[in-house]
Amino acid sequence: MQQDLRLKEKQSRWETPKALAAIIAATAVLFGTLAGLAGYKLGSQPTQPPQIIFQPGAIQVLPR
Repeated sequence: MQQDLRLKEKQSRWETPKALAAIIAATAVLFGTLAGLAGYKLGSQPTQPPQIIFQPGAIQVLPR
Protein backbone atom coordinates (compact mmCIF):
# COMPACT_ATOMS: atom_id res chain seq x y z
CA MET A 1 0.00 0.00 0.00
CA GLN A 2 2.88 2.36 0.74
CA GLN A 3 4.34 1.61 -2.67
CA ASP A 4 1.03 2.50 -4.31
CA LEU A 5 0.97 5.84 -2.48
CA ARG A 6 4.54 6.62 -3.51
CA LEU A 7 3.75 5.77 -7.12
CA LYS A 8 0.68 8.02 -7.07
CA GLU A 9 2.73 10.85 -5.56
CA LYS A 10 5.40 10.50 -8.25
CA GLN A 11 2.80 10.42 -10.99
CA SER A 12 0.83 13.39 -9.65
CA ARG A 13 3.99 15.48 -9.36
CA TRP A 14 4.28 15.60 -13.17
CA GLU A 15 0.61 16.28 -13.98
CA THR A 16 0.88 20.09 -13.83
CA PRO A 17 4.08 20.33 -15.95
CA LYS A 18 2.59 17.91 -18.50
CA ALA A 19 -0.60 19.98 -18.71
CA LEU A 20 1.40 23.20 -19.16
CA ALA A 21 3.52 21.58 -21.86
CA ALA A 22 0.39 20.46 -23.69
CA ILE A 23 -1.08 23.97 -23.54
CA ILE A 24 2.16 25.54 -24.80
CA ALA A 25 2.43 23.01 -27.63
CA ALA A 26 -1.18 23.57 -28.70
CA THR A 27 -0.67 27.34 -28.66
CA ALA A 28 2.49 27.03 -30.75
CA VAL A 29 0.70 24.85 -33.29
CA LEU A 30 -2.19 27.32 -33.50
CA PHE A 31 0.04 30.36 -34.01
CA GLY A 32 2.26 28.48 -36.44
CA THR A 33 -0.75 27.51 -38.51
CA LEU A 34 -2.12 31.04 -38.51
CA ALA A 35 1.26 32.52 -39.46
CA GLY A 36 1.68 29.95 -42.22
CA LEU A 37 -1.73 30.67 -43.67
CA ALA A 38 -1.20 34.44 -43.48
CA GLY A 39 2.19 34.12 -45.20
CA TYR A 40 0.74 31.85 -47.86
CA LYS A 41 -2.00 34.33 -48.73
CA LEU A 42 0.44 37.24 -48.86
CA GLY A 43 3.02 35.39 -50.91
CA SER A 44 0.62 33.73 -53.32
CA GLN A 45 0.18 36.82 -55.48
CA PRO A 46 2.19 36.58 -58.70
CA THR A 47 4.95 39.10 -59.01
CA GLN A 48 5.53 41.24 -62.09
CA PRO A 49 8.79 40.74 -63.98
CA PRO A 50 11.13 43.72 -63.86
CA GLN A 51 10.50 46.25 -66.59
CA ILE A 52 13.38 47.44 -68.72
CA ILE A 53 13.00 50.98 -70.02
CA PHE A 54 15.36 52.03 -72.80
CA GLN A 55 16.26 55.70 -72.87
CA PRO A 56 16.84 57.41 -76.23
CA GLY A 57 20.50 57.05 -77.15
CA ALA A 58 21.14 54.29 -74.63
CA ILE A 59 21.56 51.62 -77.31
CA GLN A 60 24.59 52.08 -79.46
CA VAL A 61 25.44 50.01 -82.50
CA LEU A 62 29.19 49.73 -83.09
CA PRO A 63 30.42 49.71 -86.70
CA ARG A 64 32.17 46.60 -87.97
